[in-house]
Amino acid sequence: MAFFRYDWKGQQFNALIAPQVSAVANSGGSILKGFEGSVLWRPARGLTLMANVTLLDTEYTDFPKYSFPGAFRTLLAGDPNYNVATSTYNAKGKKLVNAPGTSVSLSAQKDWELGNGGDIYLRGEYIYSGRIYFDPTNLQLASRAPINQTNGSFGYIPPNSRWDFSVWGKNLTDQIYINGINGGSTITAPVSAPRTYGIRINYAY
Repeated sequence: MAFFRYDWKGQQFNALIAPQVSAVANSGGSILKGFEGSVLWRPARGLTLMANVTLLDTEYTDFPKYSFPGAFRTLLAGDPNYNVATSTYNAKGKKLVNAPGTSVSLSAQKDWELGNGGDIYLRGEYIYSGRIYFDPTNLQLASRAPINQTNGSFGYIPPNSRWDFSVWGKNLTDQIYINGINGGSTITAPVSAPRTYGIRINYAY
């Protein structure tokens, strides 16, 4: 387990304010406090369970003149932190970008030893990430709702071998979510990959 606190000074943030135009904003600083805990448990032969939990509390402590994307102007109308004269935003007290309040990762793997000395395994993963903001304004439109994702794999390791052959699947529930915000004159958002499958061959050396 770990409890931590970061007090950042002279922080910078790069923002796309117009198509193909970005600006570096200087933040006076921010504070990030949190907790992280990890557990690994082997309750039976060949069975491994893992869990990781991270809790974050973040805020910009001094960010008076953030140059936000131009498409956000109408969305920020009436916001007391929006300075119309300078087209800047005071992001003090807002949450840091790409910093979910809660993150959870769970996994379970079962290994079976074969009579020839080889090994097969089945692995499942679950990942949860709370809401994250892609912009210091913390606009709801410029954020991603909490996500739940499941992954899985099935593999074979030959006897006395460094090779590992497996088939895998990611995003098995086929959840689609945004991965960011492009906020120039028009707001666009790249999305996640859909459900995907594949074959993996690894060699350890």
